[in-house]
Amino acid sequence: MCFVPKLKMEVKNTVPKLKIKSVIVCASIGLMFSNNAHAQQDPYYTHYNFVRQMYNPAVVGFDGKWCAYGISHSQYVGLQDRTPEYTTPNNSISAPVRAMGPKTNGLGISAPLGKFDRALGESKNFGGVGLIAYSDNLGYEKNTVIRGQFAYRKVFASGNTLAFGADVGFHTKSLDGSKLRAIDPNDPFIPIGSVSDGKLTATFGAFYTNKNFNNLHIGLSSTNLAPQTYSYGENGLVKTQTARHYYLLGAMQFDNFLGNPSLALHPSVLLKYNSVVQADANALVEYMETFSGGLGYRSITDALSLMIGYKVKGVRIGYSYDITLSRLQRVSNGTHEICINYCWIITPPPPPPVIPILSPRTLDRENSRW
Repeated sequence: MCFVPKLKMEVKNTVPKLKIKSVIVCASIGLMFSNNAHAQQDPYYTHYNFVRQMYNPAVVGFDGKWCAYGISHSQYVGLQDRTPEYTTPNNSISAPVRAMGPKTNGLGISAPLGKFDRALGESKNFGGVGLIAYSDNLGYEKNTVIRGQFAYRKVFASGNTLAFGADVGFHTKSLDGSKLRAIDPNDPFIPIGSVSDGKLTATFGAFYTNKNFNNLHIGLSSTNLAPQTYSYGENGLVKTQTARHYYLLGAMQFDNFLGNPSLALHPSVLLKYNSVVQADANALVEYMETFSGGLGYRSITDALSLMIGYKVKGVRIGYSYDITLSRLQRVSNGTHEICINYCWIITPPPPPPVIPILSPRTLDRENSRW
């Protein structure tokens, strides 16, 4: 199954606004795109509630903890590019290109900023710093991003917190044009080799917590604050542009779930907006703060997620399998994601004990043994 787009097609998921005059695109990849389609450019994360730092810098240093995480997302496993079957010279059959689904690997680390109050014996958190990096492959396009982050946090007397954060970094886009199959080999809009371009990128976010109201967390953020235009090739005819994305996160924790003090319910919703509204919703039940399991749902791309997790000594390992609900289920075997988190607290050592030093000049001479 393949189709030949007429005239120009704007592919806005892998290479936004990439104008292609005449190129055969297989249905296995083409199902991901559509003419003038507006889809999310930022990576998807089923464990979005555990990698908030990826899309909201205001969370760095949260709870006065040092945190590190790693995530690996393999979407639409089994997806193939069958274009070579139809474009190989001399009508000979060429094997399809396998493993064409989106793949994202990301890392992040954050540290709190605070001042240790010796009178109270605790650290007063007023923000944090962080660093994230990820690689996102989609078809023959690759996005590499690295961003440094900073957040300022206000802790109220009630224990509620409000933080504002920003980050700035570098976003590199590359496209392997040698893998594209063109009907017209002289088409100037189709790169003939590997091309790339890099630009600065920035993110801003706010994050509010209320531990007295079922541990309510609300986050609002925007990535790609200043959308950039990337030019591919020496002639610069091939262009792609990033789009501003908006995120709204809501998460809560309900202890004593179903009347069982060993259970806790963790629901969360992430609303995303680029040109359309997309929604991710997860509900996890945790047992003894150790084992967890639940379901998730993603709109637009239509996926039902099965999620499990295990936590011990500050380390949490989570795995999810997304069941594809759209027509892509005909050519894919679902989506796998694994996420590892580790958070810890560094407590300053207690001050040395005060040792009084007596001077002979201050001793009571009458009672002194000197």
